Amino acid sequence: MIKYTKDQIELKNHIQKMNVDTQFKTTTDLNHWADYGIFNITDYEKYQLTCTIKEASGSCGSKVRLDFTEYTLEKLEEMCEGWVGLAKEAERQKELHKKTKATEFVKRIKETCKLGAKTYKNALRWILEADGYIEDNMCTNDAGYLCYLFGIDYKFEKVFYHILNIKCEIKWKNGRAYI
Repeated sequence: MIKYTKDQIELKNHIQKMNVDTQFKTTTDLNHWADYGIFNITDYEKYQLTCTIKEASGSCGSKVRLDFTEYTLEKLEEMCEGWVGLAKEAERQKELHKKTKATEFVKRIKETCKLGAKTYKNALRWILEADGYIEDNMCTNDAGYLCYLFGIDYKFEKVFYHILNIKCEIKWKNGRAYI
């Protein structure tokens, strides 16, 4: 039988308490945490902060990996706060960019209608043909790729599937798509 230190028992109790309030459960296996060099609550909290920093920094372009043993809890908390703030700003910018691209795309559709396309559906088909996407197998089989190319949200995927005559649930009324 393995003997655990008082700190390790406290760590297990701490994780069990945290697991009560979350949908995603963390293992309470002390051998697992020992393999990571985590033997007490402070080690665990520092480790969790480094994981948060890694994920938050990934939203900013590249993942920062830190060794939790090289920093104090306070320093990691400070770093984490900074990276989470940057990640939130990056996400806000990404959403703003998608909205801008969607607005530009809608303008392009309306301009194409003014040039003679009788419906938005025809306008979209003309745009796809003009940009050479109808001949591109990657585009005609993957509406998500078209969303990527136009920089718009993937919720528009079904519209492209309909334009490309790929079966999906969509209704057109007065030149507008309803999903």
